[in-house]
Amino acid sequence: MLGKTAGGLFWMFRYLERSENLTRLIDAGFRIALTRSAAAGGEWASLVNTAGAEEAFEARHDTYNAANVPDFLLRDRANPSSVMSVIEQARNTARILDVKYDVLLPSIAHVGSALDNVQRETILRSVSAHRSYCWLNGGDINPVDIADFLIPDRRMPRSLALCAAKIGDNLGYLEQDYALRHPSHDTIDAVNSRLKANSIGSIMEFGLHEFLTGYIADNARLGHQIEQDFRFYG
Repeated sequence: MLGKTAGGLFWMFRYLERSENLTRLIDAGFRIALTRSAAAGGEWASLVNTAGAEEAFEARHDTYNAANVPDFLLRDRANPSSVMSVIEQARNTARILDVKYDVLLPSIAHVGSALDNVQRETILRSVSAHRSYCWLNGGDINPVDIADFLIPDRRMPRSLALCAAKIGDNLGYLEQDYALRHPSHDTIDAVNSRLKANSIGSIMEFGLHEFLTGYIADNARLGHQIEQDFRFYG
């Protein structure tokens, strides 16, 4: 019973966080669509792609626009990832970073362009990091510093490093209180070790997309392992 209750709380906060991130992403997309109306369709499509809902969207809509996309992402109950769906169920930063390099910037011709600069600002706004980034970097918005701020910089509350560290701390408290160590402890320790061992230079050399894809996979595996270790099931 305790495991089931803990599981419910775990998923509730995970989905509420997802709904907050999705709402913030829609707001950022709406801003860029207003300022770049000629490219608005592509911007709306990128939001759906970021949410991992492209196939589901295209099954219901023919056009990516300001009417269809927000409605689908906010309140369409046929979309299990919509804000309405996840709040009703009350059952994520790496993907937002990755989509910039894998989806939003398909052509090398755009690098350094006004479009590229706007998209960089969109990434920062999507994770509520634009103002703090500018305070630290004097307004010089460039890809390496953005990645450095959102991946290893623990001053940023939504950075991958700080999020992983907090998960490790919380699992550590459980280990101390119950004198039990589970595979999830080893998993998060490995994730934190990789984040500490890799500078932004080594990450970029390895490949940002490859690094982020690996992190997303590790994070999914960690979530499933926590669910198993602490019996978050009926």
